[in-house]
Amino acid sequence: RTPHVLRGGAAGATAAPTLVARQVVLQQQLSRDQLERQLVRRPSQERLTSANILKDVRVAPSMQSTQERLKFYRTRGQLDYHISQRPSVNALVDANILRAPNVSGRLAAIAAEVEFQRKSDALERKIGQRPSADELRDKGVLTSGGQLAPSLHNTARELHFLRTAAKVRTGVQHRPPAASLRAAHILSQPSVAPSLHDAVVVLERHKVAETLQPRVERRPDSAELSQRNILKGKIKERQQLLHTNSIRRTLDAALLEQRAAAAAAA
Repeated sequence: RTPHVLRGGAAGATAAPTLVARQVVLQQQLSRDQLERQLVRRPSQERLTSANILKDVRVAPSMQSTQERLKFYRTRGQLDYHISQRPSVNALVDANILRAPNVSGRLAAIAAEVEFQRKSDALERKIGQRPSADELRDKGVLTSGGQLAPSLHNTARELHFLRTAAKVRTGVQHRPPAASLRAAHILSQPSVAPSLHDAVVVLERHKVAETLQPRVERRPDSAELSQRNILKGKIKERQQLLHTNSIRRTLDAALLEQRAAAAAAA
């Protein structure tokens, strides 16, 4: 029995280093797998550079300190600008973002309730003044609502678009030509630059005024036109109108006198 026990102890002593070696190999494999997963999930070099963790490899090492100082000054300048543009405390208090520093909590609650009530009243007035659904449908803001199935809204919108396009097309076909618009001084001449359009309009007005001035000076007066039987009919009509108005005023005055006399007698 003794030799057998010795052989078993030697075998156990031989198996122990084998288990330890396998455990070490498994631990190394596990560490290697964890390291590979971490390497896969690690951020890229560009991301680390943008987060200011790594320095830009495209910049020479002798220039990296200068670049850091420039970036620092630029960031500080941007921060100073944003701080100078931020609203004041009073503006934030007026916008109900901050509470007034000199107002107690109770007064602030009362003021907030009053402001809420004021906004509620203003909202109710606006809701009361808003247009009705029919007016919004007439303006094309709302669809036909319950009068039309939702599946037909797109079809109705397309039909409205086609009808409007047909109206516009008809109006374009019947619009006056460019020549008549230029003759009416609505469009400028195509040979004139836009920057000279106003000067050309002024010159044309002066030209027309110079053409009309001699004609106005040479036109005959009303007496000459009457002698030439041009204003004769109009003068007679005016005289008859004046005579009729005079008779009417006389009759009105007599009627007022009769009424006044009747009132005095009564």
